[in-house]
Amino acid sequence: MSYSLNQLTMDLVVAGLVSAKSMQPAAPYQKKSATSRAAAKSVEQHVTAMQLQILDTLKAEPAGLTREEIADRAGLKIQSVCPRVLELWAKGLVKSTHGRRQTKSGRMAEVWVAA
Repeated sequence: MSYSLNQLTMDLVVAGLVSAKSMQPAAPYQKKSATSRAAAKSVEQHVTAMQLQILDTLKAEPAGLTREEIADRAGLKIQSVCPRVLELWAKGLVKSTHGRRQTKSGRMAEVWVAA
């Protein structure tokens, strides 16, 4: 079976074998500064325009979408969608249905919904 790095990463996170939080670089801050720490935390909670576009696409389809379907409906490249879904999952904004649906290539893919 052949996996892309994004697919393998996502599968490991969904299976609970790897923490998505540990895979993302933490925003840097000065350890002795409460202000710096608060600023770093606020950056982590920030949702980018592409993440918002993906969330809106998922909200429009309550039954959920695969990452390929998200890319098609949102007019984005799959290479952009895969890491954004992982980021949104780490923030608790999307979740897996644990269901799978067939992609254009015939492979099965995880179905995601807005949390």
